[in-house]
Amino acid sequence: MKRKTISILAVLMFMSPLPCFAAGSSVSYSSNQNLDNVMRTVTLAWVGDDTSGAIPATSTDSLTLTGTTQTVTSFIQGYYLYDVMVNPGSTAPTADYDIAITNADGASLTNGALDDLSATVTQTRRMAGYSGPSDTWMGGQFVTGPLTITWSNTTVASSTGTVTLYLSR
Repeated sequence: MKRKTISILAVLMFMSPLPCFAAGSSVSYSSNQNLDNVMRTVTLAWVGDDTSGAIPATSTDSLTLTGTTQTVTSFIQGYYLYDVMVNPGSTAPTADYDIAITNADGASLTNGALDDLSATVTQTRRMAGYSGPSDTWMGGQFVTGPLTITWSNTTVASSTGTVTLYLSR
C-alpha cells in the first residue's frame, strides 16, 4: 500500500503545473558615459519574451558596468535623472507600451512621462515632477539608491530596444 501511495504521489507531482518563467526575455547593461563627473548616461538593452513579449522588471543593483564590479546603481547614485531616451529595436514592441522607473521605496521617478511610447520612433522624454491640483513642474529626480525599470503593455514576441538614462549633478 505504501509503495502504491508513493507511486501515485510521484505521478501527481509530475502532472501538476510547474512555474513558468519568461523564456528568452532579458534586460542587460549596454553602455555608459561619464562626462566630466557632471553628466552621466547609462544605456540598458531589452529583449521581450519569445512568446508573450513580456520584459522583466530590472533593478539597477542587478546590473554591473562592463569589466568592473561596480553596479549601475553606484554609478548613478547622487545624480539627478532628467531625461530618458527610448529606442525601439528592429523587432518593435507593442504601440503605446509603458515604462516606469521607481526608486527603492516604490515611488515613481517618471510620473507617467514614459507612458504611451511609440513602437517605431525613438523618443526622449523629460521627467515630470509633482503633479498637484494647480501645476506640474518638470525637473530632475534625485537618485539615492537602486532604481527599478518596469515595462508594461508589451505583447510583441522577442521585441527589442534600449533605454538610456540621462543624469546630471
